[in-house]
Amino acid sequence: MTRENTEYANLFHAMDDVINAFGMLYVTGVPVDSVRVLLLDDHPEGPYDVVWRALSCGGPLIRLTDYEGDKVLLREAIFVPPGYSNLL
Repeated sequence: MTRENTEYANLFHAMDDVINAFGMLYVTGVPVDSVRVLLLDDHPEGPYDVVWRALSCGGPLIRLTDYEGDKVLLREAIFVPPGYSNLL
């Protein structure tokens, strides 16, 4: 998941991202209880990160910046389109 510059702290834009994430889960048939969220941006924690934690099976949010340039291998990945591409 990549969040836009200041939009991660904006309720409308943050929920757009969440709606897109749920849409991608629905389209791909991935069960919600098997999801881990990887944030690809380097933004500080925002007021709506609690929603991403809930979507990530209650586990901690994984941030790409936590890996400090290490290689990351994902068995499966779903890339969610940015919130501004949502039809709402």
